[in-house]
Amino acid sequence: MCLKPFWWRIRESRRVRQKQAIAGSLLLLAAGAAAAAGWGADQFQFEENKPWVELQRQLPPYPKAENEVEFYVGPATPHHFFLDKHSINIGADGVVRYTLIVKAAGGAENVSFEGIRCTSKEMKIYAIGGMNGQWVEPLHSEWRNVSYQDINRQHNRLYSDILCPDRLPARHVDDILQRMKE
Repeated sequence: MCLKPFWWRIRESRRVRQKQAIAGSLLLLAAGAAAAAGWGADQFQFEENKPWVELQRQLPPYPKAENEVEFYVGPATPHHFFLDKHSINIGADGVVRYTLIVKAAGGAENVSFEGIRCTSKEMKIYAIGGMNGQWVEPLHSEWRNVSYQDINRQHNRLYSDILCPDRLPARHVDDILQRMKE
């Protein structure tokens, strides 16, 4: 084993540090030149930078009683709430669309085709069920916040517990149907 004198080891460590400093400087110089030339400036566009675009929706067939799946909203309402399992659609735009059926304690029934945008906690009514079993477009169909309500909290329940776990759309319709049973 050959031992080098102390002053030689100091000289070698200085050379290593000098080489590292030169390599780092060249790397910074190359990165600065690339940035100045505009290379890579708009190379990548991340999802959050893209403006959101709503997909065209297609109205589903009017719901049938055999396709209705009930979900529990809470003890404060006497109404019963259902989704038509064949209408549930998880869109590429992050909107979960579904047909909601509300059966009031007095016997009235309200049907609507709606969507919930999971990332922004908003909902929209696309169509309302008419007396003749046909869809009717509402006069004003715009996105509005899903807020907590003590009595009619079906949209909050759908958002929080069924359609949008962790503020993201459910991955599969089967997951939604399973959460409706819970």
